[in-house]
Amino acid sequence: MAVSDITKELDSREIDSWIKLARTLSHEIMNNIAPITTLSKVISGYFISNKQTIISEEIDAATIANTVKGLMVIEERGLGLINFVENYRKFTKLPEPHFKKVNLSALIESNLMAASAYSEFNTIRIQKFIPKDIMFSTDEKLLSQVILNLLKNALEALIIENTPYPLINIKLLRTANTVKIEITNNGPQIPPEIKEQIFIPFYTTKENGSGIGLSLSKQIVLQMGGDIILSSGKDEKTTFSIHLNSELLSYQKGLKPEA
Repeated sequence: MAVSDITKELDSREIDSWIKLARTLSHEIMNNIAPITTLSKVISGYFISNKQTIISEEIDAATIANTVKGLMVIEERGLGLINFVENYRKFTKLPEPHFKKVNLSALIESNLMAASAYSEFNTIRIQKFIPKDIMFSTDEKLLSQVILNLLKNALEALIIENTPYPLINIKLLRTANTVKIEITNNGPQIPPEIKEQIFIPFYTTKENGSGIGLSLSKQIVLQMGGDIILSSGKDEKTTFSIHLNSELLSYQKGLKPEA
């Protein structure tokens, strides 16, 4: 596929992502505002009768208890909305990549060591296909953030589902102008309806998830002239592949292609 065709495809995906993002934002904000509005009206009703504020002698213990409960829910929903907005701010303020030659082999190894600090990571078997000293021009810190997030997601998928003989397989592949980093786990397949939404900002299937990890990783890699591809179902394995293309990056940045 020509570079211009790839760029058009990425533009189309970006537009589609923003449309889905707007829907997700609307849904999440309404989920938090609706109970706040309803409870505020209910609590006001405790203290107003015939459009007049009741006197303190008319307030009983049950009214006080219900008011406290309602205010606690309002506070909880308000904090939830603040947290949601903070996550959105993080997502929209992507740092500009700073490119330099990086030893990807060493970078992956260091991120594996960092991931070993996660709870239960030592229960997972790790298989590696990482050729030595693969050099590529990228942003070391941003790519590390993406790799570590994908390792964490793979770990969580295995642990949550209690996968027997849990395994994470990591591969690094290099061609003339591209590199591919594959992170595969042998956990449960991802259903098609979730695969379609998994990179949408704030979409999550985790009980306490923020829904920004994968979408943020996707945007970072797109900004670095690449993409993240998900494949799940083949051989009962799930793979997230980081594709980086120096030719496309050079085209986007107006630079000469990397030798």
